[in-house]
Amino acid sequence: MSAEIEKTFKQMVKGRLHRGKVEVTFNLFEYDPENWDIQLNEPLLEAIINKFTAFQGRHPGLQLTLDSFLKIPMIFHLESMNDSIPEAVMDQLKTSMEEVLERFLSSRCQEGKLTGEEIRRSLDAVAEHLEQVEKQASEVEASLVQHYRDRIVALIGEGEIDERRIAQEAAIAADRSCIAEELSRLSAHRQRMAQLCVENSEFIGREADFLAQEMMRETHTIASKTNSLDVHHSVLQIRRQIEKIKQQVQNVE
Repeated sequence: MSAEIEKTFKQMVKGRLHRGKVEVTFNLFEYDPENWDIQLNEPLLEAIINKFTAFQGRHPGLQLTLDSFLKIPMIFHLESMNDSIPEAVMDQLKTSMEEVLERFLSSRCQEGKLTGEEIRRSLDAVAEHLEQVEKQASEVEASLVQHYRDRIVALIGEGEIDERRIAQEAAIAADRSCIAEELSRLSAHRQRMAQLCVENSEFIGREADFLAQEMMRETHTIASKTNSLDVHHSVLQIRRQIEKIKQQVQNVE
């Protein structure tokens, strides 16, 4: 197929599909014998027959017909001497291509609805786990003061304790382990992802893929900033849902 014809079909596909890799194959056969260029690789066929004749001499019972030799790849080669495609045939090819694209896009539309439902279910699960993490994070911050008091008592006994010092250390620790910003960004990404599921615009898949990566990055940050086993467990559940989303958005254009 000439470069010009290939360009025509590339533009047809490119105008309808925007993400992923698409391979289109045409098998065209020239029915006019005048345009056939049949080539027989006689040197190769002769060399093969000579080799087989010597082999057959050592094994007299072995028999092969000429038909068996002609089935060997590269013995026959058929090309068309007409590199151009008639306009009528080209119109038929374009029509067929449009029909294929319409059926393909219709199928993807149905698949997209199911994919959107799966993503929304995962996003709902993420929202539930986020609420749990927020509660757990508040409980961790509230327990920091008591945690430092218990440690000091364990170290120095029941002597005089500087409550201001305890409060100061607890505040520093709470600031280091604060995950409010990460939770806020994660929630914002989740809301935007949910919005994409109901939007009818192009290139949704690329943004959804980016959002899934950002959501996963926030979970890594949250896990690194807290020692709470409860928070880590909830974050693990969120990651599982994000992994499901990442797999789904690969099929979204």
